[in-house]
Amino acid sequence: MSENSIESILHPEYTFENLVVGSSNQFAYAACKAIAHNVGTLYNPAIIYGNVGLGKTHLLHAIGNEAKFEHKIMYDTFERFFNELRKNITANTMEFFRDKYRDTDILLLDDIQFIANKALLQEEFFNTFNDLKRLNKQIVLTSDRHPKELIVDDRIKNRLQGGLIVEVFAPDMDTKKEIIRKKCKRNSMRFSEDMVSYIASNILDNVRIIEGILIKIHAYSVLMDETITLDFIKNIVEETKVETEQIITLEKIIHEVALYCNIKPSEMKSKTRSPNVVKARKIALHIARELTTTSMVALAKEFNFKDHTSVSYAIRNIKKSLDEDKDFLHYIESIKTKIKS
Repeated sequence: MSENSIESILHPEYTFENLVVGSSNQFAYAACKAIAHNVGTLYNPAIIYGNVGLGKTHLLHAIGNEAKFEHKIMYDTFERFFNELRKNITANTMEFFRDKYRDTDILLLDDIQFIANKALLQEEFFNTFNDLKRLNKQIVLTSDRHPKELIVDDRIKNRLQGGLIVEVFAPDMDTKKEIIRKKCKRNSMRFSEDMVSYIASNILDNVRIIEGILIKIHAYSVLMDETITLDFIKNIVEETKVETEQIITLEKIIHEVALYCNIKPSEMKSKTRSPNVVKARKIALHIARELTTTSMVALAKEFNFKDHTSVSYAIRNIKKSLDEDKDFLHYIESIKTKIKS
């Protein structure tokens, strides 16, 4: 069978061969490779979950690139799935929409957490899922959290938890170094081991940020005719850290925490005392103190607290919970990673 037209959507460099495999993603790599060669019969559905920038999308595309010669592939994001759904409802062309996403051997969809609080999207995805599963068509999804934490209809949650659930973790130091070496080689850049170690040690465990650093280094060296030295790399890395910090605002923190806790952002600043809102407010305060320079007084005003003492108490309270509950700590780290991205 010849390659399908979906090739134009799949990223040609996101293949299994180009993925750096380490302890953090070895199981996910093996599972995705098996799925590509056993479509619809082995692990169906499959959900790959983990923090932002750890290679989940790469794995989805790798499945598609591996299987595209023998199978019809459909790759998309849940955001585009939703936009397509609304457009076709308005145009009264739902038959076209359903054919697009159901006439396939493998459906690859990124970022299922996007369907939170979208009843129409959840209903259409549920029906699409059922149709494909009934025909033994392969479904592979990515998420930034475990399916049990998704804010979705219980029917969807139950079906997802009945599939293969695979977590990808932050790369360890050796894996980060190998990622840097491989990307340098691909871009004809020569880095000493000191340079590789400095980047790996000073950048968040986020492959996309590492890629951005390397692109910036390459662009500066070529366009500005700069020699790549360790000092030059240190300057670029520090610039990136400052840029990352500048985009972290209270509004972004409030938005992400509200999304995770399934409440409205406006409730965070209200006087509502429901347990879910109180918990979300404390989480937002804790993260704001870690990721911004906002003072206690300013936080008290922003979140409608009586004074800065109340803010301090709330933060101490959440820190105690983090010390006692490792699952809760992982939950908070997931939110922080999303905010930093």
